[in-house]
Amino acid sequence: MTARKMLLIAAGIISVFFLVFLSTAEAGEKSAEPSLSKAEALSGAKVDINKAGLDQLVTLPGIGPKTAEKIMQYRQENGKFKDPEDLKKVRGIGEKNFEKIRPLIKI
Repeated sequence: MTARKMLLIAAGIISVFFLVFLSTAEAGEKSAEPSLSKAEALSGAKVDINKAGLDQLVTLPGIGPKTAEKIMQYRQENGKFKDPEDLKKVRGIGEKNFEKIRPLIKI
């Protein structure tokens, strides 16, 4: 197989991967609550933990889909976070994890 043919096959595989990834991300769970736009999330804007949906919360270090769901559930059951420190009341967010995300969040 020639190098050119291998390069074309690799480019095709990468293109398919990105298309699948983007369509999966778009089809993911949506929060009924207003959330930051993707442009805001990608621009380095701080994540508003009282408004962010699943896709914004998982951009925070140490926050996966399950913990993001717990954050949204906590908001639903207890109302808005009044202080960033209140995030530590969510199961799965300890002091170390909170310290990593503190500079990236806002109320």
